[in-house]
Amino acid sequence: MSVLSSGIYSVIPWLVAVIAELAIAGWLVDRLIRRGFDPTKTRRAFLVFSLVGALGVAGTVTTHDIVAVMVYLSIGAAGLAVNAPTGQSIITLIAPRGSVASLGGIVNGAANLLGLAAPIVTGFVVEATGSFAGAFVIAGIVTAIGIISYVVVLGRIEQIPEPSRAVAPA
Repeated sequence: MSVLSSGIYSVIPWLVAVIAELAIAGWLVDRLIRRGFDPTKTRRAFLVFSLVGALGVAGTVTTHDIVAVMVYLSIGAAGLAVNAPTGQSIITLIAPRGSVASLGGIVNGAANLLGLAAPIVTGFVVEATGSFAGAFVIAGIVTAIGIISYVVVLGRIEQIPEPSRAVAPA
């Protein structure tokens, strides 16, 4: 594949991702909640199913057909694109009053550190194995941990109460 055609093909998954993000995370989640669906269950379902979709990138290791690769990458990118704003919205919903920016900064800082580590780990895996397959397996494992965390660890999505500020007697 030439550099030009690879650039054209690389647009497809991200175009699908943007459409999914707007239509699903940006519209459907809010619409369902406004219609009376339980906000925690709705968000959890979208978080879990979007990460299951993100696992679609694993299919790329099973084929050399460019159309199949585009389908797998598009499903994976759409899953991640739906997951990101849905997950980020939880910060604004649970943070104690006046601390949304602090909590958001901590979460985004941790995510950016992991995002920095991903290409480094991928480089080591590709260098050691000569293939991206191992990197996809690692990404799948991390994604599965995320799915389990959303199911098991994520509790009710509600605002954390402000810490009480005890005033010392004068």
